[in-house]
Amino acid sequence: MAQNNLASRNQEEVYFSREPKRNRQQNYNSNINVFSLKFSKFEKVSLIVGLFLVFSLMIILVSSKVSLGDASNNLHETVSNLNKAHSDNNNLKQQVGELQNSNRLQKIANKSGLSLSNDNVRNVVK
Repeated sequence: MAQNNLASRNQEEVYFSREPKRNRQQNYNSNINVFSLKFSKFEKVSLIVGLFLVFSLMIILVSSKVSLGDASNNLHETVSNLNKAHSDNNNLKQQVGELQNSNRLQKIANKSGLSLSNDNVRNVVK
């Protein structure tokens, strides 16, 4: 029975009047004292130092990323130049091998009227 009375009272408040409910909220709000806390000097200084530290670390991070990118580009360029030098060296070694071919040298000697005598050839090894 007590629950039925409670339910009917809540319905009466909802259906019949909204004004008293607002007044109650205003009364509750007027009883609350709102006050703000002020920061102490230590808190202000620590906040400023903390913000300065965060911003300086962000700047250091960005500058280190930029320098890392530059170093990476320089490394890539150096590796590219090294590979090109190796390729050029291999091509030059192949040309030297072709130019030192004994058949080629024999043809050039025959054109010039020279002959190759194996008795006059000496192999020297260092």
